[in-house]
Amino acid sequence: MTIIPFIDIRTGRAVFITPPKKMESGYNRSDEACTLEADNDWDSIIEFLNEYKGSPKTLRSYTSEMERFISWLCYEKLLPISALKRSHAAEYMEFLKKPDPLLWCGHRANKFKKDGTINKAWMPFSFSKENMCGLSDATTRRSRKILDSYFKYLVDNNYLYGNPLTAKRTKGQRKKKTKNSVERFLELNQIFFILETLNTYEENLEEDNKRAIFMIHRARYIFLLYLHTGMRISEPATYTMGHLENHNGEWKIFVQGKGDEEDEGRDIQLGTELMEALMNFRLSVGLTALPLFEEKTPLIPQENLHQHISERQISNIFRWLFDLAASQQQRIAEEFDPHSNEYPQLKREISIYQSATCHWLRHSHATYFLKVTDDLKATQERLGHADVGTTMIYLHTLNKQKQNQANKFNLSDIQNKSK
Repeated sequence: MTIIPFIDIRTGRAVFITPPKKMESGYNRSDEACTLEADNDWDSIIEFLNEYKGSPKTLRSYTSEMERFISWLCYEKLLPISALKRSHAAEYMEFLKKPDPLLWCGHRANKFKKDGTINKAWMPFSFSKENMCGLSDATTRRSRKILDSYFKYLVDNNYLYGNPLTAKRTKGQRKKKTKNSVERFLELNQIFFILETLNTYEENLEEDNKRAIFMIHRARYIFLLYLHTGMRISEPATYTMGHLENHNGEWKIFVQGKGDEEDEGRDIQLGTELMEALMNFRLSVGLTALPLFEEKTPLIPQENLHQHISERQISNIFRWLFDLAASQQQRIAEEFDPHSNEYPQLKREISIYQSATCHWLRHSHATYFLKVTDDLKATQERLGHADVGTTMIYLHTLNKQKQNQANKFNLSDIQNKSK
């Protein structure tokens, strides 16, 4: 058995240099609306590591641990992350202390040679000065903390039901979480409220405050772009207006895949409402209403219209936008008696806006697209999911909505239906 490295962080971001073997999701994979972009267990590791891309030392340390973890899963257990149980987690902790030195250990060596090629002398574990192989008790505890942080991250984002390093949830507890959790998508009334809040904010701006007006117009356009396409937060950040294609009056954009062999990219048709939002934004910044052939203006531009906006800036814009909606809803709530019937719902709306992220719009798009088309395959292709099982979480959301409606038994509704 020859162990090869999986992860490369030389650019400051974690990427797979050798994708692990694909495995079916396990029993612990949540069917709730997940807020991660990862479509499979392995990608969830990359997304977790890139949370620390701003802290190089932490990224290196966490990558070393996750590298060992992936290797153990692929070479020793042949299990996906979502299939791990508490017994497996305990087994891994013991493995860290006493790996087979003939298979897992080597003298300290860098992962890559100076010419950039993989160093075959690299191994997941290094021999100590005493020629011992394995981690000390203190280092093992630290490894456990890193893994615990990773699993909590997956649970908090609804990727996994439970953390195999801690006590397993019971069936009843799992149902309770599903009942009380906030669904990671926006209701139509919430979408309209956000747009109305933006309009109100713009109306209160001075006409000569050009920069603030640009920010409002761009925020509205970005919000509608993600809502109408369901793209991942990173996907539109590198495209230009020239990537939009017009075929007989129908506009579309080809979105490149994530790099997997099975993800060859996808065409996303752009509806009339989105094109209207695009034209309004372009006209507001002095561009022609429709994109020109091979136009170099970034699809989401900086204020100078020449530079691309970063993924972090997009995230910050959404945070500002949702916080703006939360503040507006808070002002409305203050006008109500805390004991009134309306007050609890207003407070819930505030909580939703405070929790929302850009990725909620991907879930919102998928939920409504599936509701309108009733076509699971088309929804899968539009989102770029490699596995239709990932797309089925939106059926869960729709079924839950239908169940909530069915649970409401009103005689007046029956009477109206009978007329």
